[in-house]
Order: sequence, then structure tokens, then C-alpha cells
Amino acid sequence: MIYITKIPDSVSISVLRHSGPMVEGTQYQLQCDIQNIAPLQNLIVKWYKGNEPLDNVTYSTISKTSVDVSATLMISPSRNDNGDQYRCRAELDLGPEGPQPHPTVTSEPLNITVHCKLAINLDIFHKSKTLDGYGFQFQLKFHKLHSFEWSTLKSPPFSLDAPKFLLGNDTVVSADSNVSLNCSAEGNPSPEMKWNYTAARNVKLSTEGRQRTIRITTATSTNAGIYICTATNRVGTATKTTTVTLKDDPTIIIIVMITLVILVSTPILLKVFCWLRKRRGYYNFITINTTDVNQPNNVPMMPLSTTWVGKSDPEGYPTKV
Repeated sequence: MIYITKIPDSVSISVLRHSGPMVEGTQYQLQCDIQNIAPLQNLIVKWYKGNEPLDNVTYSTISKTSVDVSATLMISPSRNDNGDQYRCRAELDLGPEGPQPHPTVTSEPLNITVHCKLAINLDIFHKSKTLDGYGFQFQLKFHKLHSFEWSTLKSPPFSLDAPKFLLGNDTVVSADSNVSLNCSAEGNPSPEMKWNYTAARNVKLSTEGRQRTIRITTATSTNAGIYICTATNRVGTATKTTTVTLKDDPTIIIIVMITLVILVSTPILLKVFCWLRKRRGYYNFITINTTDVNQPNNVPMMPLSTTWVGKSDPEGYPTKV
């Protein structure tokens, strides 16, 4: 059996029973018209949105002569499809013995315009802290639909950000030294900066641009403690805590240690000294007036011991030789 092979004279695409812009969420039928092609059973109609393949249509009807044929595709466009292009392509697949690549004819692109309900969303105080539109969250409905570029809503003109600190760390200072505590943060809108601290005569607060600085002159122990910096805007609040620690003077530490050593060692030295004196036989003699030996307040005479040489009596006095 002999079949006629005929590349189509034309391929065109259109929207059935509709003209003009499309409405978001509504179904439409696209039609691809292919004029004068053969054989029909070798035809493949391919649908594309941009460069993205959508669908393939094949035919089982056998035709010996060239025919006109149409293929359809149902779409339901969204606002993201506004401005997209649809195409259809007629391709003859004549098998491995046919021409390679397959003969094809492609339609002109069909540009679609999608109308949707105008919704202007604002989410300034939402937890996501991003701005999705241009006002408070609401929806405007019109009797007539208007088209617009959806990208303006997908890519907002600006965003709101909670404060984020740039500077601020714990600080160790020496006595009588000068120290500066800097606090700065970024955010949108620009945050307001505030320090919370214990006031003192040698503590001054200054502002330079977005930075709030505490300056401590000749630091003392009263300046040690916690300093809290707060950054606030209408999106949120952030806090940064800085601890100021006064570093001990090594001279004072040495003096304290020497004092402790003296206090601990003095009683021990006194005990050792007394023991040595007793061991070596040191005595204090009392002068006795022999004329007043009978007075009750006089010291009585101690008799000499008769203990043999080399011994001592129970009172610990020296023995007589």
C-alpha cells in the first residue's frame, strides 16, 4: 500500500470561543489547526508553554491522502502565566527509514494576558517581618477586572527587618583605666538605641550616628556590673548584655598574701620561741627580802632536791651535784 507523505502547509494556534485577555482561574481551550498533512497516522502534535513541553497528541486514523486536522489543549491560567507564550508543533514520524530529524512545522506563538482580582496585601507587623504589598492587609474588588504585573507583588520593593546588633562584647578593665562600650544595630526601619546601666559620675553617654557609646573615666569597682543595650523598631526588639569586670591589681594581691602569711606564721613562731627558751633553761629570778620572809605575800623558799646527779625532780628544777 502506498501512502502520500505531505508536510503541512500551515500550523496555527488560537483560543476557542474567546478573544482578548483571559481571567485567572477560568478554563480555556487552545486549538492547533494543521492544514494539508499526510499521512495522519504518523502525525504527532506537540504542545509547549515557552520551552516547557505540555502534551503530545497522536492519531490512529489511517489516511491515504492529505487532510486537515485540529488538536486541542485545556488550560486554566493563573496570574503567574500572564505574558506566557503557547505554541504547537506538527511533527511527522516516518520511522527509522524516514527523514531524520523528523519534518516539523511550528505555529507562531500565542501570547496570553491574564486578568485577576486586584489584591493589595500589607503585612507590616506579621511575624515574617516582610512586606508583601503596599498597605494594610485588605482586598479591593472591582466590577471590572484589571491586569497587572504580578512580579511587583512577588518581589516587594522593600522589607522590614528586626534589629541586629553589630557590636558589643564583655569587657575586662583595670582599675583607674578608661573604657568605652559601643552599641550599634541595623534594621529596617532604623532601630532606636538605649543603654540601661547604673549611673555614676564618671560615666557619660554619647551618640554618634547609629552608635550609642558609654564612656567610663577612671574606672572603679562601682562601675563593674551589667550594661544592657536595647535596639527597638516597629518590627521587634533586640537586647545585648555587656558585663564589665574590674581586673584586680597584682600589687594588692601580693600585699594581701603577705599579710595572710604573717598572720598565720606569727602564732607558730611564738610557740617555737617559748619551747626553745624552756628547753635551754632560761629563768626569771625574783629578789626576796629576807627580812620579810614571814609575810603571806612573799614567795616561799623551795628546798633543794636530793636527787642524784644527772636527774631532775618532778618540778623540772636542776638537781644538786
